[in-house]
Amino acid sequence: MGQDVAPVSGIIKLGLEFTYAAGFQAVADVAGDSPLFLDLKLHDIPNTVGAAVRALSHLRPRMLTLHASGGRA
Repeated sequence: MGQDVAPVSGIIKLGLEFTYAAGFQAVADVAGDSPLFLDLKLHDIPNTVGAAVRALSHLRPRMLTLHASGGRA
């Protein structure tokens, strides 16, 4: 699907509800080779957010939404 809209969009944005409902494989399938903005609004202590980002890295998102008020680290 991402390849279908790639000529007219700069990035594919998928959020929390889609990701939880459809799963990571569906995120990868929809994004295809298009740049991905994964809008999951990650917010927790720094170690947990870091682990979550590492777990998402196989999706190769171009952008992620992070809430950085979990601490200085």
